[in-house]
Amino acid sequence: MNNRTASILALGLILASAPMAWAFYASRLPQNTLEATGSARVKVVSDVAKWHGSIYRTVAETNLKQGYAQLRADLQALKDYLKAAGLPEAALELQPVNMEQVYQQNPSAPREQTLRQGFTVTSPDTAKITALGLDQTLMDQGVQLTTYSLEYYVSRLPEMRVELLGAAVKDARRRAQEIAGSDGRGVGPLQSARIGVVQVLAPNSVEVSGSGAYDTSTVDKEVMVTVRAEFAVR
Repeated sequence: MNNRTASILALGLILASAPMAWAFYASRLPQNTLEATGSARVKVVSDVAKWHGSIYRTVAETNLKQGYAQLRADLQALKDYLKAAGLPEAALELQPVNMEQVYQQNPSAPREQTLRQGFTVTSPDTAKITALGLDQTLMDQGVQLTTYSLEYYVSRLPEMRVELLGAAVKDARRRAQEIAGSDGRGVGPLQSARIGVVQVLAPNSVEVSGSGAYDTSTVDKEVMVTVRAEFAVR
């Protein structure tokens, strides 16, 4: 190997190793920013309740007219029941009546249809909606009624999200200070923040979701917000 060839090979090795050497050097440089995740959680009481259910009648296919008449009577009983409880007419939302054929094991049995009308009752009085949804008065009167669910919501969620963000950033700063302090450094101004989704959870629940959780089964809830913040370090 002549001197010219050896020089070219040596230069190639230097150029090839230069990026690795720079990466190693850069990893030893002090970082100017630090990221930390913070969260804030507050207990709240739901201020909106929804009662989902349906009234229904099962009649012979040849007697649908009477079935619709019975369903209208049941609906009026439901309206009277809500009025007596002090709820306005606007609290009741009705769905169209649908007809479902009843499965018969005996093919020669008379064909039957179930006429069903779904409804939702909404009110800020969560205790009243809970009591109405669990009460048996209408069924004692002969109304055929099914309750699907009682759901509870928080109407101030957008405002609460804003209020919790400040507390979440403070929590992130505290965590960043703990990390930076272990290396003898301090945390400076906030550089950027990425806000996570809002989690509305049952009390003491840890069942969060990446797309956001919203538990509707409990009146008492906990609202949690997370934020990933980037701080300057010095």
